[in-house]
Amino acid sequence: MNYALRNIVLVIMTVFLLGFGVYYLFLRQEGQYFPDNWADIDCFYPVSVSTDDLQPTIKKGVILGLNQCIKSRDNIAKGSVVSFDADRRKRLGIIKEVQKDDKVTTYIVSTSYFDDTTYSVSPDQIHAYTIIPGIVE
Repeated sequence: MNYALRNIVLVIMTVFLLGFGVYYLFLRQEGQYFPDNWADIDCFYPVSVSTDDLQPTIKKGVILGLNQCIKSRDNIAKGSVVSFDADRRKRLGIIKEVQKDDKVTTYIVSTSYFDDTTYSVSPDQIHAYTIIPGIVE
């Protein structure tokens, strides 16, 4: 490898490691999903929070790490932060209630602390989730 190409690769690796370090130390929300090993890195689903609807629990500007490798979509806990489809777009919300009727699970998801906006979400609509301690027990 020639000298110029080696320097370019070194600069790219340094920028990546610095960006990752800043994210891990300062920008990530406490308790969110982070892969345990390199094999699970494809389960990591980063989401940037662009509104302050879920404050104080989830702050505007935070990059959340969600787990998109969901083993059982019917057993996501109350209080989990989820990315889901509603109104033909992806939304971010917190599961407020889990309803189970005859093998059918429905999640009631709140997308705002400021109003009573909730969505009735089926397990198939959920893309990724994480559990942030202290939201809802």
